Amino acid sequence: MVDLRQRLAGAVIGAFALIGEGAFAEEGRLYPDRIIVEHAEITPASSKADEATGYLTIWNGTGEFVAIDGFESSWIKKITLVDTPRHGAAVQKRPIDQPKQIPPRAELLMTKRGIHLEIDATEQFKAGDTVPVIITLVGREPLIARAVVLPSAADLADHHHGNRDG
Repeated sequence: MVDLRQRLAGAVIGAFALIGEGAFAEEGRLYPDRIIVEHAEITPASSKADEATGYLTIWNGTGEFVAIDGFESSWIKKITLVDTPRHGAAVQKRPIDQPKQIPPRAELLMTKRGIHLEIDATEQFKAGDTVPVIITLVGREPLIARAVVLPSAADLADHHHGNRDG
């Protein structure tokens, strides 16, 4: 089996190849015909009993569906893609079967009250940490995200594809 460090190195090379000019999206720029990570943020666990939460924005600028098959990181024991749909006043958290499809020319925007990543970290994250996350895609090179750990009370980026975030 391939070592996680080798996969991470391969993902970095793959990410550079996917984007060409650089491995990560430049704010306010559109990327036609490419799959990129526009944002990657983590909010730390509020206590040792809680789990950290991850939020990615992934743009699929291709003309085909893209399937996400999984997430991994050397900093994280387990990453689960979950949804938190509302049923009346109740919020129910449930795992999402993978692969998760992203339609052509669309983005997957993870939010606190929607789809996001539940993270069981190997150790407690600190605000300002940068956590590498490999995003495995079906039939494509993996993507890599450098997820920034936010202070626990911070708001997520107010993201609008192709515009500057505010």
